[in-house]
Amino acid sequence: MEDKSPVKNLDNILLATDGSCNCAGAVREAINLASRCGAKLTAIGVVVANQEFLAYAPDLVEKQEMEAESHLQTIKGQAVQAGVECEIAPHVGDPAFNVIVEAAIKSSSKLIVMGRRGMSGIAKVTMGSVTARVIGHSPVDVLVVPCAARLKCQAVMAARTVRSTVTPQSGQG
Repeated sequence: MEDKSPVKNLDNILLATDGSCNCAGAVREAINLASRCGAKLTAIGVVVANQEFLAYAPDLVEKQEMEAESHLQTIKGQAVQAGVECEIAPHVGDPAFNVIVEAAIKSSSKLIVMGRRGMSGIAKVTMGSVTARVIGHSPVDVLVVPCAARLKCQAVMAARTVRSTVTPQSGQG
């Protein structure tokens, strides 16, 4: 019996990774899903840096960009080995969630795959959850993959957020 993905019309997947071990599940499963669907994979890494940071610590930003590029090259190698077409795109920007959402739109991705957690410690508390913000702002579906999770594509249930605006009719509210 042929192994088919339950996901239809999935021709481009965006993988957002920060290079942490918490993204390992997302990387693995994005490659597997792209392989099963015959989809192209676009892997991005975001170096979080605003204009002040760029001005005062350009060497640090450059070092982080090189680390992101190296991590993305590793992902591309894994994808190619699995027979998946993969583009990589390191980005510098802030806030990270906005960079991810814009990359998904620009690449015409149908799905964003990312880990449940990334940054930890005080930065996570002060910045909030990038994953939650991507879910809240993305016009495309987001698949959050915990580190140890494995997608088996058996008995899959999908949930979708429907966004709408309600305009009160005259005389109401």
